[in-house]
Amino acid sequence: MSSKIDEQVKSIHQRALKCLENGQPAKAVKLFRTAIKLSPHNAPLMCNLGYALLKNEQYQEALNWFDFALAAQPGWNIALYNRGLALYNLERFDEAKAAFEEGVKAQPDHVDAKVNLAAIHMEAHEFDEALAVLDEILADNPDNTSVLITKAHVYGLKKEPLRALEVINRIDESAGIDDPNYYIVAASAYFDTGQGYRSYALLQQAFALGGLSTTNKMTAAQLLMTLRKSAQCVELCDEVIEAEPDNYDAYRIKGTALTGMGAIEDAVDAALKCHEMEPEYLANYVSLIFGMNYLDPPKPEVMGRITRDYETYAGRKMAAMQAYHYSGSLDPDKKLRVGFVSPDLREHSCSFFIESVFAGLDRDKFEVIAIPRRLGKDPRATLLRRLSDAWVPLLTNIWEDITDTLRSLELDVAFDLAGHTSYHSIPAFISRVAPVQINWLGYPNTTGIRNMDYRIVDHFTDPVSADRSIYTEELVRMDRCFLCYSPPADHPQVEDKAGRDKIVFGSFNSISKVNPRVMQLWVQILRRVPGSTLVIKALQFGEESMIENARQQLITHGVDPDRLQVFGAMPNTFDHLNLYNEIDIGLDPFPYNGTTTSCEAMLMGIPVVSMCGEVHSARVGLSLMNAVGLGELVAGSPDDYINLATELALDVPRLRNLQSGMRDRLLSSSLMDRDDFNSHFAASVRSMWRSYCETGKSAGEQRP
Repeated sequence: MSSKIDEQVKSIHQRALKCLENGQPAKAVKLFRTAIKLSPHNAPLMCNLGYALLKNEQYQEALNWFDFALAAQPGWNIALYNRGLALYNLERFDEAKAAFEEGVKAQPDHVDAKVNLAAIHMEAHEFDEALAVLDEILADNPDNTSVLITKAHVYGLKKEPLRALEVINRIDESAGIDDPNYYIVAASAYFDTGQGYRSYALLQQAFALGGLSTTNKMTAAQLLMTLRKSAQCVELCDEVIEAEPDNYDAYRIKGTALTGMGAIEDAVDAALKCHEMEPEYLANYVSLIFGMNYLDPPKPEVMGRITRDYETYAGRKMAAMQAYHYSGSLDPDKKLRVGFVSPDLREHSCSFFIESVFAGLDRDKFEVIAIPRRLGKDPRATLLRRLSDAWVPLLTNIWEDITDTLRSLELDVAFDLAGHTSYHSIPAFISRVAPVQINWLGYPNTTGIRNMDYRIVDHFTDPVSADRSIYTEELVRMDRCFLCYSPPADHPQVEDKAGRDKIVFGSFNSISKVNPRVMQLWVQILRRVPGSTLVIKALQFGEESMIENARQQLITHGVDPDRLQVFGAMPNTFDHLNLYNEIDIGLDPFPYNGTTTSCEAMLMGIPVVSMCGEVHSARVGLSLMNAVGLGELVAGSPDDYINLATELALDVPRLRNLQSGMRDRLLSSSLMDRDDFNSHFAASVRSMWRSYCETGKSAGEQRP
């Protein structure tokens, strides 16, 4: 090459590198192409053109140029490293791993190559291998901050948050850390060790630094959603979706956050978008299916289709599991091992109904195996553990391991108390873990899986005349309310309201249940009762913006802001219950009625006005009110709902009389009669077991 051409190539090369420094990879590509025409066998030019293409997200062409560079200069560690990056971005992970390994052999001290090799192991869930590579780097440079952050991240992926925190604490913060990865990884580790109160401040530091990768934004969005920072979560998801319109997981997280904000139509739309883009993405089904229960009006046909999809795709994932075989005795009268699988065996609304079963089932006939999917460090969890015969925590999220553990318990009967809610175990029930599988309590609809043999309900929630054609379970209707309430041991006294001259309506239900039609009826009730006010409280109000958003929605529907109070979560259950002393009449939402909230209201002397619909969730209020002898407070139409609430509010002597006797009415009702409940509950379970003994086949297996 002549010196003139050589100088020209050098000049173009320098200009191209400057473009890369300035974040202009497209311009750099053009300049490198020009230089290569002048010097077609120049390996560094080929490699740098490949790198510019890599930065311009033209991964396949980048790979081609790295291959050309290696043909010109075999074994060149830089080209091998960049080739690994191109293959990684093309999701050809095995080949990328081989390229990084070859690069490390060519230059053992190439830290970036080792870090990327660790990333490949992480992508393949080879976490121990990733840790081994990172430890090689740390052996020579124990204070390498970026490597320590990556190591902490690996422990987070391994679900070992305490180990992650140990690594985080090795990082020297004295000089300040300008890597957002540090704050994201630390926020996750603190959250996973029950220190979520520290996570939000760390996320804010990451946001202040900026430059978050999509992966970090998604992790942050998930944390924001869990921390009930829903509005901020939605904003972050929208940012991701704008940059990556095909990021289906961003739609999932957005849908879940919108549910927490009470924007149900938008929430379901987001989850459906995720479903359309990736129907096999099982994590989306919780927010989609559970969210659909809040829709007004309900859409049972769509619900049936989506639950069938879930069974199909979850079933495929579990197809490698061995077929279930029950080896126990088919004695219809034997003592039954009954497992209760639930994430809510702790301070949770469902625990106030589980307690009666754990405490009241006849231990000569039943053995109660409690199987918590989440652990709580609270008095409720301690109580339920004491009441059970065995306590078997099942905290893994690997479905095959969940299934194997449940099968190893050799259960005769397995209860699913979660349905399509967080930390559920439905794939295990699809594969079958017991000859009799029953859904009850924690979810208000069909699971949609054929191997769920039964669902326990009652004649009020699911009358024989009701259309339950989408149900895959056989309905077992108890001849009483299908629930039995056990109040918290420490609850406030009911205050005497005799001297009050203003009526206060209230609802402490999830804001997701308070749809526009509910708001409209509440506005009409307030207008008919002069001077009345409305108190709204919901756990989802985790930030002031959420409270203000709820206020604005109600004001938009016509509520006078001076007649409205909105509260978020209380510090503890006692304070939560004590707030009921501020209201006079509970207003039950629809078509998804309250359950625990209605029982709490009655415990605190508050009568509840409900409205009955067609689906199960719209008829729970009917069952509860009839259980306490107040079926007359259940409306059959919107007009009846308005009339019942206003008539009760305006008839103050009747209202005060109901309030003064409400707690005693509840305590003496069938809703709290443990003996009666457990007699019916045990008879139902025994009947299901006997059906299995007669045929040797589970009910789900006998359905077409």
